[in-house]
Formats: sequence, structure tokens, C-alpha cells
Amino acid sequence: MEQAKLFLKHEKDRRDVFFFTKKDCIFCQKLETDLTRYGIHFRKIELLDVMKGNMCKLINWYTFPMLFIADEFIGGYTQFKEMVDGGKLLDFLAKKGIEYDAFKHT
Repeated sequence: MEQAKLFLKHEKDRRDVFFFTKKDCIFCQKLETDLTRYGIHFRKIELLDVMKGNMCKLINWYTFPMLFIADEFIGGYTQFKEMVDGGKLLDFLAKKGIEYDAFKHT
């Protein structure tokens, strides 16, 4: 568990957009497609099986993807879509200092 804590801290300290994924996850693929379409630069991190259980316990989230914006855990694809559909995503990105391709939002 300690290794998972250190790994998560390292990733969150980078203060960008990233998500944990697992192989053949349709919602992970949808998130990747949407982030790309919205011009948001991101990192996709596929967790090894040995790390999945510890990361799920640490975050207290047991489905994939696991999306972070800057240092804040957002949730999965459903929570991301709620931010988009509710018009909150761009404001949240700005608040966190995350740049994106504004031309993809016109």
C-alpha cells in the first residue's frame, strides 16, 4: 500500500490531467476520446494488476477510469461527463491552471 501512496503522490504533484486505466475498459477509451476531442492534454496510466487493488483501496474508488485534474480526484467517466454536460469543466480547468486547446471548444 505504501508504494501505491508514493506513486499517487508523485502523479498528483505533477498537477496535470491524468487517469488510471485498465486494459480493454470501454469507459477508459471513451474518456480518452473525449479528452482528446476537447483539446485537453492528459496522461493515461495503465495500472499493473498488482497495483490495481491497492490504488482502488487508497482512492476508495473501485471502477475505471480514475480521473484526476491537477491534484483532485474527479471520479470516473460518468463524473467527467456530468462536468462537461453541466458546463463546469472549462471553469474547473481554469481554476486548476490547466491549459487546453480553446479552438476545440468553439
